[in-house]
Amino acid sequence: MGTSKVIEGDISSVFKSLCAVSCFEAASKLANLLNKAIVEDMFGAWCPNMRTYLDEPDFVRLWETNHKALNFINLKHAMAGQCVALDILVQLYRFEYTSTRVMASSNDKYLCNGVPVDHRLRRFLPSAKWKHSQGVGNHGDIIESFGNTMVRDDKTYPSKNEAGFAAWLAKPDMQGGLVIALLQPAKTQVYTPDFQWVTDECPTLAYLDESLAFVDGPGGLRTTSVFDAFPFITQPISSEGLSKEATDAYNTFLTMLEAKKPDVVFACWRVKDQDLFFSGKGLGGASQVERLRLSNGHVVRVVNGFHPSYTANFCPNESCFRRLFTMELCKAFCEMNIAWQEEKWMDILRWKCRERTHQLMEERGRDGEHPKSEGGRVLRGSREDDSARKHKAYIKSFDNGLQRLKQIFDHMVSPMYKYQSSWDLYSFFVFHQNTSEGICDALLAVSETMKQFKRGASTPDSSLVELSNHISKQTLKFIRDDIPDLLQYPKGLYKNLWSSQFATSTSQGLKLSIEKTTITFVENLTNSFSESSKSWTYTPDLLHAAFKEIAISFEESLAREYDNHRQTRAGNRAVTNAKISVEKGNLISAQEAYFRASNYYRTAEFFRRQDPFNDDLAQEIYQKSLDTFVLAAKLTDYYFEEVDIPYEGTTLPGYFMRPDQKPLPRATIILNGGFDVVRRQRLFFRPDWESVVRPVVDYTLSRPDVAPNKLVIFGWSMGGYLAAKAATQEHRAAALILDDGVLDFGHPFRSGIPVFLQYMIRSH
Repeated sequence: MGTSKVIEGDISSVFKSLCAVSCFEAASKLANLLNKAIVEDMFGAWCPNMRTYLDEPDFVRLWETNHKALNFINLKHAMAGQCVALDILVQLYRFEYTSTRVMASSNDKYLCNGVPVDHRLRRFLPSAKWKHSQGVGNHGDIIESFGNTMVRDDKTYPSKNEAGFAAWLAKPDMQGGLVIALLQPAKTQVYTPDFQWVTDECPTLAYLDESLAFVDGPGGLRTTSVFDAFPFITQPISSEGLSKEATDAYNTFLTMLEAKKPDVVFACWRVKDQDLFFSGKGLGGASQVERLRLSNGHVVRVVNGFHPSYTANFCPNESCFRRLFTMELCKAFCEMNIAWQEEKWMDILRWKCRERTHQLMEERGRDGEHPKSEGGRVLRGSREDDSARKHKAYIKSFDNGLQRLKQIFDHMVSPMYKYQSSWDLYSFFVFHQNTSEGICDALLAVSETMKQFKRGASTPDSSLVELSNHISKQTLKFIRDDIPDLLQYPKGLYKNLWSSQFATSTSQGLKLSIEKTTITFVENLTNSFSESSKSWTYTPDLLHAAFKEIAISFEESLAREYDNHRQTRAGNRAVTNAKISVEKGNLISAQEAYFRASNYYRTAEFFRRQDPFNDDLAQEIYQKSLDTFVLAAKLTDYYFEEVDIPYEGTTLPGYFMRPDQKPLPRATIILNGGFDVVRRQRLFFRPDWESVVRPVVDYTLSRPDVAPNKLVIFGWSMGGYLAAKAATQEHRAAALILDDGVLDFGHPFRSGIPVFLQYMIRSH
């Protein structure tokens, strides 16, 4: 402990000097202080917070490039003071990280094409995985051969690179899996042997590539087959009738499907008024999965989508279309594994997007899609004449988003907010205000302005500059006038009274999350502006990061509340079923339903560990978990008893169970649980754990149905450490079972692979 105090003192001095030295210098000093504790294991039990920080890619980069200064990473079995040192050291890194990289969020993993995906979609993402058969198809050869021999009606023909690119999009060569069906290529597309460059020059394909990378992994287009329904046809598809070249192209598309034998086709194209074998139904046009039998007898499931060009080119400012496309793409992948389940919110999103499409048609005086069809791919720069219209649309989206944000602040100071439950607040934001969509629209507008600051960007056009100026002016007005109780002081300085009014808040659940989110947003916004002698200025990347952070954090808050509600709802449903079974005398069914309910409640409560003592919902769910467990246990054939074990002026709750009703002395197991047990009495862990185990052993041995010489202590998770510590002083147990916590989750997977691969992984 003496060493611990010295280290804490030294850390304090280093921490105070942070402003005078760089993060790396401070890290080096702290690393030297802790040098003696360095050992080989990267993930020890010394610092539970380190696991979170190490997930940040830039932290890994920092360690790789500065490992000499940051050699603290390999600490293991450190003492309490050293734990403090590590936390502070990581905080030093995070201080520099946020000052140079701007408020990066650990939840970026749920960002797809610039906006967070709908939180209700997250539970489907693990099932959206690629699936291939063992066979190899010749669909790539078919399209390349067609491109090399085709002569269009205007006597032109596809180039070698054009045919090669179509074959590249059709890869991989394996049969089965998913095929994404688009309409046709862009007429002005430039083809080179560098197919990745060709992809990047087409916003539609670039958008699709990022969507695939989000849903299915980093492979993107390289691991997913993309077919055009009308390959190499660059003229618009007529609704009057297909030309010979279009007919030949469509038949080639069907031949490719027969060769590929996909499990699922994601139909992202539509041609109206044509008697085709099949076509998509358009944006939000269908939720049912069709079954299509090809001429070779293969049956494929067709998931309806819409052309990504609609989002990438025609309506890039509308976040609802981005969310819908991600949802339908996820559905297509899940269908391969029969893992999709339609929910009410999905059809609501489809309906909203259809309604929004009709509004856009009326506003623009033309069809929001391609006349009589879903449009083909569009190249970067081919719609420059529409830049003014596009940026005006972004202005409208930003103003709408800012209005939704204002509604959050206004609602939080309204009388209604005080009496709303977490789920009522969730319903208000999601079902009544559609707040998340508005925030995402604002984020897309701010992201658009960041294009002018990209390396190598050309001089921005006047409409983009106008958008940037509009956003800065409206945001400044929002800070000055629209946030309640955020007062302006002389020289443009703000006193953040919004934060102070929630400083002593006792809110829980979603309310607590929203209060923290808005406080951070206000701080980030005010930090992005500064006042010179002439005018206000803003830092673009700080402003962008502020909107990005609130979009992510707001969706994350909704996700937690939604998941908790789902788990609780499942528990309530199981309890209802159990009661019905009891009334009908079906006691086994009742027992199983009560056990299911207990586990649903336990799972829901497990993740509400931020403030367990003040979280009323967590306490309520926990009690339901206990009550339903007891009800289930009493319906079994076993002997079950609730016990209170005397302990230092209070009692420890427990359960005693026997295999039958006979009180015969038997071997008995004492189960010592793990970390997630502190809830009500605030009886925290203590270093002399034998002081806790001893009264439990005393009570156990006092029972006539316990064999004194056959007592076993089972330490589970963190209890594996605690039981071992207790056994050094408490010797009455005949045996110990120590199943400790997981320190390195990757070890079980790495241990089973060849040694040379383990070496390669470590070296990498």
